[in-house]
Amino acid sequence: MIGGRVTDSQRALLELRIRDGDGNWQTLTTMLDTGFTGYLALPEPFVRQFGLALNSRRRIASATQDSTVVPSGISKIAWSGRERAVRVIQAGTRP
Repeated sequence: MIGGRVTDSQRALLELRIRDGDGNWQTLTTMLDTGFTGYLALPEPFVRQFGLALNSRRRIASATQDSTVVPSGISKIAWSGRERAVRVIQAGTRP
């Protein structure tokens, strides 16, 4: 089970564990997007902080249907007690 909370502004926040570039677990607070497509969107400062290798590019579309190409890579997260691979994209202003 994944735990979290809902803010006064009705945003669902989760504590997510992600493996950094050195293989250590780091924890960050993330906002759950109900339109989740399987990607973990992290702003560039978090990508740098965690030392993630984003060595490919991915075309994404925003909620307004604008399209852009962003850095992308695979990282590991802890999800429901299991380690899972997830595509990380460098986008947005908050995790």
